[in-house]
Amino acid sequence: MASGRRVIIVTLLICFLLNPACAKQNKVVVVSMDGFRHDYLDMAKSQGRNISAFEDLYNRGFRGRLVPVMPTITFPTHFSAATGRHVENHGIMNNVFYSPQQNATFSYKNPENAQESQWWNYNKNEPIWMTNERLGHKSCIFFWPGSSSSYNGNVPTKSKLVYNSSVPFKSRVEQVINWMREDDEITLCLLYMREPDYTGHAYGPDSKQVMDRVEELNDIVDYLVHLVNTTPNLRDSVNIILTSDHGMAEVSKENGGPTVQEMHTKLIQANLTGADIYLKDDLPAYYHYANSSRSPPLVVIAHRGYSIFTSPPKYHLKGDHGYDKEDTQMHAFLVAAGPNLNHVDNIQVIQQIDIYPLVCGLLNLAEPNKIDGNMRRVADFIDPKPSDEFVRKYMFHAEGGPPPGASVKTSFGVLSMLVLLVYLV
Repeated sequence: MASGRRVIIVTLLICFLLNPACAKQNKVVVVSMDGFRHDYLDMAKSQGRNISAFEDLYNRGFRGRLVPVMPTITFPTHFSAATGRHVENHGIMNNVFYSPQQNATFSYKNPENAQESQWWNYNKNEPIWMTNERLGHKSCIFFWPGSSSSYNGNVPTKSKLVYNSSVPFKSRVEQVINWMREDDEITLCLLYMREPDYTGHAYGPDSKQVMDRVEELNDIVDYLVHLVNTTPNLRDSVNIILTSDHGMAEVSKENGGPTVQEMHTKLIQANLTGADIYLKDDLPAYYHYANSSRSPPLVVIAHRGYSIFTSPPKYHLKGDHGYDKEDTQMHAFLVAAGPNLNHVDNIQVIQQIDIYPLVCGLLNLAEPNKIDGNMRRVADFIDPKPSDEFVRKYMFHAEGGPPPGASVKTSFGVLSMLVLLVYLV
């Protein structure tokens, strides 16, 4: 009888120490709502709009004002959130940019570029979904920029490769939850929605139409929470992070130009208004944009209220982004709650590059890629708070320590512990 108990004890120890699936795994769902400015929830509430699902989450967790990277444009910002890196370090310089090394132009509208690893594998990039896979878990992605490419020859367990804006947001949520329901080893999913950005461009950030989109997104959040709460293997393990890539600012019709040709003439005449013009080496250091082989030699950044087009727009743009990251109208929202997230009352200022370490902390991923984000800035949001030992190990790798390879040593250490435990039993 005693020997039987010993076998059971040792078996359980082996299970918990060598197979994390024996213990209940933390899970994370990250949802990006494009162009969701940090104050849209306040605007909606002041107008009597329904934001109850958002409120329920941040009343249980916390709300943040997210400071994006530069430029405050969709593809660079989403990839910074995914990789924990500034744009100069991950190389997706804009929605459209030219690479002199490749003598080719990347465009977010080109589905082939989305799958070409030459664009995404710059500087040994590793998005959070691949970090999760490398460290023994599974990930699922639905339309997040950068998710159609392989990284070092690897792809996430589940993903939607080709972007299709017509797929309803509700269907996207259902697919992600179905993936997680069907495979309990999936611990991380990222999901993208293009609203309220699309509407903000068309009608402006202060429009009734944008508030309509906020209410519609509230219904999507409510549906997501409902699916999580009614799925047994997700109910007590999923942490939800709602965020965005950038904010949105009003644009007047009078400030809608100039075209490239007009801009070139005005640059020569040195009287271009409505924009700042920088040589690459003169860019402000806090942009973290110049130190890349893909950085353009000349950068023109419009002042808020102005837009720059390569050709006359087909319709009057009433909202835009891409302005200085320090402009609070470019700041995005973040709402997070879950079994492993603390409740914090005040709105927190959070760096976009810290989403990667926040997810790592929630999933106990101690061996990240080299990143610019900082675990120390987000550790207090996590419950239980990561240990000092975890943070030290994490930051060692995040700051450029040797490529993660400690798993063999860790396994040896665990096996040694098991031998000792067997002996003691």
